[in-house]
Amino acid sequence: MPIELFTVGGYEEAGRNMSAINVDGEIVILDMGWDLGKLLLLPQNTDTHKLTTGELIEKDVFPDDNFLIKYRSNVKAIILSHAHLDHISAVPRMAPPYKNAPVIGTPFTIEVLKTIIKDQVGRIPNRLLTLNPGSKYEISKNITLEFVYVTHSTLQCVIIALHTPYGIILYANDWKFDNYPVIGQKTDIKRLKQMGKEGVLGLISCCLNVEKEQKTHSEIIVTDMLKDILFGVENTNNAIIATTFASKIDRIKTLIQFAERMGRKPILLGSSMEKYAKAAEACNLVDITSKAEIYARRAQVNKILREVNNKRDEYLLIVTGHQGEQGAVLDRLSKKETPFTLQKNDQILFCSSIIPAPVNQANRAELENRLRRFRPRIFKDVHVSGHGSKEDHRDLMTMVKPQNFIPCHGSVKMLANSISLAYDFDMKLGKDAHILQNGNRLPLE
Repeated sequence: MPIELFTVGGYEEAGRNMSAINVDGEIVILDMGWDLGKLLLLPQNTDTHKLTTGELIEKDVFPDDNFLIKYRSNVKAIILSHAHLDHISAVPRMAPPYKNAPVIGTPFTIEVLKTIIKDQVGRIPNRLLTLNPGSKYEISKNITLEFVYVTHSTLQCVIIALHTPYGIILYANDWKFDNYPVIGQKTDIKRLKQMGKEGVLGLISCCLNVEKEQKTHSEIIVTDMLKDILFGVENTNNAIIATTFASKIDRIKTLIQFAERMGRKPILLGSSMEKYAKAAEACNLVDITSKAEIYARRAQVNKILREVNNKRDEYLLIVTGHQGEQGAVLDRLSKKETPFTLQKNDQILFCSSIIPAPVNQANRAELENRLRRFRPRIFKDVHVSGHGSKEDHRDLMTMVKPQNFIPCHGSVKMLANSISLAYDFDMKLGKDAHILQNGNRLPLE
């Protein structure tokens, strides 16, 4: 078969994303991420640096590429859709066997990846190549890569388009249609419609929100939600602590702007906050460090928290830990492991959703129970998703008119829910709409 899809990871879980496309014997890998839920199930204080790649695969933290590795000499490129860890965090360990394949991503994605590589292994043999959204790169005579700009919940996200002699393969793993983005431009809908006319052989698309019968709201909605809370609720003598995804640079930017308007000093706490903020600045996408202080190491965090504890109404803290991750800043605050003591009526804003995995849900519930002992005011769900809902998926399908539809990035139940949308486009399960599991191979025609 001229074109074949290898489903390596992310077809049975929300995370561990990795796929591969075989075009006449030439293979490109799409994403290499971990499963955060499985990582959190490891025994407490496990040093993942000491676990081998094989052990991380065996524990379902990394995708299992054992059936793909035998074709490693045919792999021409490893392509990354965006900078979230469930799409890139396995690269330092899993890319080296494919040492002749360059790792290609947008400038922001590669900048974040560099810090992960340095932290995990120091360096890898693969070349790191940057490609701007809207640009093309010839991988071989048979395969040309194009990055189509798309909005999501971090910076410089793209839909990966592979141009082949048999048609276009679109890999849309994590996206939304945000018509009022806080940073960057809107999704390149014009280009997606053009591709629909050129001929899309297959659409591989994230299915996390496809069962929600709505359109995913713009990030600008969160700006209004934050404004309503921060300026509409009495907080004169109280601490304000906001927690969100460190990769959510646009939301962090909004929090910093509101802190300045309130006369409070914004402070970012946590190693992942530093990682993503400095990567964004290195790419000239945002200015954070001139407006906010960032502390990553535990000793630094404790030192500034000691100062904040005595002047709690002069700061707005933006911290890690919204998923209840052990050792994150909010986790340590809830366990009285810092010099800062939460008090009654302090405000805690959860500007995030809970990643849909049992361990995340359990950790978050335990975190909230510990926090409530201090009797703070907790504001949950100050958030809109970065994933397209059913009506966004309908719009994408209408634009690109795929001959084959393959949902990814979800549990088997989520994948199955996606097929109801395919039915609306007269697709049939097993013919041109496909539910696959990890380790499957699907010919595309």
